[in-house]
Amino acid sequence: MRRVFADSSVLIAGVGSRSLLSLNTKDFTPKVAAQSDLIIQTPADFVREIRGIIERGLQ
Repeated sequence: MRRVFADSSVLIAGVGSRSLLSLNTKDFTPKVAAQSDLIIQTPADFVREIRGIIERGLQ
Protein backbone atom coordinates (compact mmCIF):
# COMPACT_ATOMS: atom_id res chain seq x y z
CA MET A 1 0.00 0.00 0.00
CA ARG A 2 2.78 2.43 0.87
CA ARG A 3 4.51 1.92 -2.49
CA VAL A 4 1.27 2.53 -4.40
CA PHE A 5 0.85 5.81 -2.53
CA ALA A 6 4.43 6.84 -3.35
CA ASP A 7 3.97 6.00 -7.05
CA SER A 8 0.66 7.86 -7.12
CA SER A 9 2.30 10.92 -5.60
CA VAL A 10 4.99 10.88 -8.29
CA LEU A 11 2.41 10.51 -11.04
CA ILE A 12 0.29 13.35 -9.65
CA ALA A 13 3.37 15.59 -9.50
CA GLY A 14 4.00 14.96 -13.18
CA VAL A 15 0.48 16.00 -14.17
CA GLY A 16 1.27 19.68 -13.63
CA SER A 17 4.12 19.61 -16.12
CA ARG A 18 2.54 16.92 -18.32
CA SER A 19 5.81 15.01 -18.13
CA LEU A 20 7.58 12.63 -15.80
CA LEU A 21 11.18 11.42 -15.58
CA SER A 22 11.58 8.15 -13.72
CA LEU A 23 13.79 5.10 -13.56
CA ASN A 24 10.71 3.14 -12.50
CA THR A 25 9.84 1.57 -15.86
CA LYS A 26 7.98 -1.26 -14.14
CA ASP A 27 5.16 0.97 -12.90
CA PHE A 28 5.40 3.94 -15.27
CA THR A 29 4.83 2.14 -18.56
CA PRO A 30 3.79 3.37 -22.02
CA LYS A 31 0.25 2.29 -21.10
CA VAL A 32 0.31 4.56 -18.02
CA ALA A 33 1.65 7.37 -20.22
CA ALA A 34 -1.22 6.93 -22.67
CA GLN A 35 -3.87 6.71 -19.96
CA SER A 36 -2.56 9.75 -18.09
CA ASP A 37 -1.70 11.80 -21.21
CA LEU A 38 1.83 12.29 -19.87
CA ILE A 39 5.22 12.04 -21.51
CA ILE A 40 7.05 9.49 -19.37
CA GLN A 41 10.76 9.00 -19.99
CA THR A 42 13.81 7.70 -18.21
CA PRO A 43 16.45 10.34 -17.51
CA ALA A 44 18.65 8.73 -20.21
CA ASP A 45 15.83 8.96 -22.78
CA PHE A 46 15.33 12.61 -21.87
CA VAL A 47 19.02 13.43 -22.30
CA ARG A 48 19.10 11.63 -25.69
CA GLU A 49 16.07 13.60 -26.83
CA ILE A 50 17.56 16.93 -25.75
CA ARG A 51 20.88 16.07 -27.44
CA GLY A 52 19.00 15.28 -30.65
CA ILE A 53 17.14 18.57 -30.50
CA ILE A 54 20.38 20.48 -29.96
CA GLU A 55 22.19 18.62 -32.75
CA ARG A 56 19.36 19.29 -35.21
CA GLY A 57 19.40 22.94 -34.20
CA LEU A 58 23.12 23.23 -34.87
CA GLN A 59 22.88 21.86 -38.40
